[in-house]
Amino acid sequence: MYYYSYILIPFFLLSSALFLTVSAQTEITFQVNMQNHIDEGVFDPENHAVELTGDLGPLRISGSKALLPSESDSTIYKKEVAFPAHSVGRELQYRFQLNLNGRVEKEDNPRLLRIPDEDEELDALFFNSYAW
Repeated sequence: MYYYSYILIPFFLLSSALFLTVSAQTEITFQVNMQNHIDEGVFDPENHAVELTGDLGPLRISGSKALLPSESDSTIYKKEVAFPAHSVGRELQYRFQLNLNGRVEKEDNPRLLRIPDEDEELDALFFNSYAW
């Protein structure tokens, strides 16, 4: 009986480690600064929405993801997205878009990100701008 426990315990430990490795995910926090669009009257936080689209994993499969205002700054919109382990190292093309009561305004150019092997919070750049 003790003989089997010497075999089974390492087997279960190895199986658990493999399961955790395979199921590991990378959390990316996407952020966009809407201050300019709010000031110009283009974006109304009460009636419009900020969304995220992309060509990899959860952004491609389930369509656009809604961003929510940050608790610390209501002009910064954020969304955490979990990418599966097989996405690490792949290049993601993504865009923010505005849903203006059914009319969609997308950023002119896609943004690029190579999925890292650890969680990351991206800087909050202005909508449709690629600098702070």
